[in-house]
Amino acid sequence: GVIRTYQLVVNRTLSSENKLLTLESDIGEWDKEFDSEEANYEIRVPEKTKKITLSGTASENSIINGLGTSNVEIGSQTRTITVTGQNGDVNTYNVRIIRPASTNTNLVKLIPSVKEIEYTNEETTYNIEVEDTTTMISFIAEAEDKDATIQGTELTSLEYGNNEITIEVIAEDQITTKEIKINVLRNKALQTITASEEMVLIEEDEEVNVSYTLDPIDTSYPGVEWISEDEEIAT
Repeated sequence: GVIRTYQLVVNRTLSSENKLLTLESDIGEWDKEFDSEEANYEIRVPEKTKKITLSGTASENSIINGLGTSNVEIGSQTRTITVTGQNGDVNTYNVRIIRPASTNTNLVKLIPSVKEIEYTNEETTYNIEVEDTTTMISFIAEAEDKDATIQGTELTSLEYGNNEITIEVIAEDQITTKEIKINVLRNKALQTITASEEMVLIEEDEEVNVSYTLDPIDTSYPGVEWISEDEEIAT
């Protein structure tokens, strides 16, 4: 009736499996198909992408870190994904996310503070003619891409004659630009016309030349037409 007891100790080896089995994204195009033995990947996302979500599966009983949703900035950034086996061994995967910047320099509208223009994104030069009393001009402009910047729309003084104003649209990539030329012609009003002779006494069929001066002499309206009050008397 004596009992003899034996004890068997079983040591279970911890798994070293630490492979990423699948890797997916909710947006963008991968540079190659996923391979658990390949550690480095690139994914190109569309312009204006703000967030990206990476998902995937790994070896049984391993721990994954680095998946989920993150912000996307212009240019490139790297997401690191680690898979840790039961025995503590770590396997690392790198995902380089590439987001190109927009090259859009189109405008939704371009409105001068005086006059009107029919703006199209295909046309880059416009002409505006204003009166003597118009001394300033500015523009309201709106870009298709809200991340583009616009320069040259501020209030600008106008000299007599032609004034060239340049409006520049700078795309999000800070490289692509478009210049819009606005030629503003400010006319100079005519104040007075002074004839060289106020009264002329002539014989029948006699001809007399009468000259005149304009004030200001550089007026934008130099054309003068002489009209007789009564052509039966003088022409």
